[in-house]
Amino acid sequence: MKWSLYRKGILLKQLVKGVVLAAAIFMTINMAETNCFAAGKNNADLSLMEPQYTYDGGSVAVDYQSNNSLKVLFNTKHEDEGFYTWSLYARQQINLKNKSVISFHMDSATDVLMNVQLMTKKWDTLKCKEGASIYIKEDTSRTYELVTVTNGVFPLKKGFKGTVYVPVSSVASKKELADVNKFGVSVTQPQGVASTFTIDRARLLETSELETKGLQHNYQVMGNLTPLIPACGEYLYEYQVIEGDNKDALVPFEFALANTPPGVNVSKNGTIVFFDLATTEEVKLRVNVNNEFSFYYTIRPEESWYMQQSDKVSENFIVPSPNAVANYMSAGVPTLKVATLDYVVRFILVGAAFLYIVFYYIKIRKR
Repeated sequence: MKWSLYRKGILLKQLVKGVVLAAAIFMTINMAETNCFAAGKNNADLSLMEPQYTYDGGSVAVDYQSNNSLKVLFNTKHEDEGFYTWSLYARQQINLKNKSVISFHMDSATDVLMNVQLMTKKWDTLKCKEGASIYIKEDTSRTYELVTVTNGVFPLKKGFKGTVYVPVSSVASKKELADVNKFGVSVTQPQGVASTFTIDRARLLETSELETKGLQHNYQVMGNLTPLIPACGEYLYEYQVIEGDNKDALVPFEFALANTPPGVNVSKNGTIVFFDLATTEEVKLRVNVNNEFSFYYTIRPEESWYMQQSDKVSENFIVPSPNAVANYMSAGVPTLKVATLDYVVRFILVGAAFLYIVFYYIKIRKR
């Protein structure tokens, strides 16, 4: 009986130790999760301090601000012709989810062509995919604007001061997000440019904290980004809105003009007409998706090839009137004359006579 009680006492002590150990492990894991930027729980700041950056030309100056912001000068004024890229990465403890949105504030004194980058523990780089949708909103505006990743970058205009919103689904798949531990940006520019901009207020936003759920969608406007202006008459262009890369997944939308460029007409169903009175002024569309999310989308019309030619070049492609055609001998170069019917008849008779003589001569010799 005593031995049984003794054994029970040992088991009880072991059980208490196990409970204490389990509690310690649980608290450690919980603290580690608290230190992570968990997209599914709370909004989290993304650190911009102590970053690593690289560049393949030009010069870079980075001024680290005390309020978790960076002021960058990227100068390629003394470089050879070409494009140069500056990239920055800052280590994070990130728990990204597909419906998360990365946001950061930009203050750009010059035009900037940029992209958002995530890096995994294996040093794989994930960028916003070609054709992906990025939303920007100026501090003074209530409406978002959709800009598209083209040739690996999306544009921010000189003087832009506002927030950039990047749906995580535009950067990577759910599987790729598991190993991400760095957040960064890249800027690409040609030679002869000095870009100045400030990045701050970088955050990871969870779905429930977004101002509008439309930000988490990868909407794309399908259509000609640089439609042509006709020399005369009108050109019609059709546009659609899709989500993701599925061109068959059409989303209900309505178009309207947000500005009033001359010679342009827009229908709600996505037909845009350019008349010959149109100019190269940007056409800003207001797009309403699913009656719940609105954004601006800009297209930039261009003059047709014919209209872009100078008078001197294009006159070679104009058919002249008959009186304007110079005589064939006027250039002093011998030119083949056009044979008249008389010359043709004479040529046939002479040829026939020659053949007759030849055959007659051959016949005599045979005898």
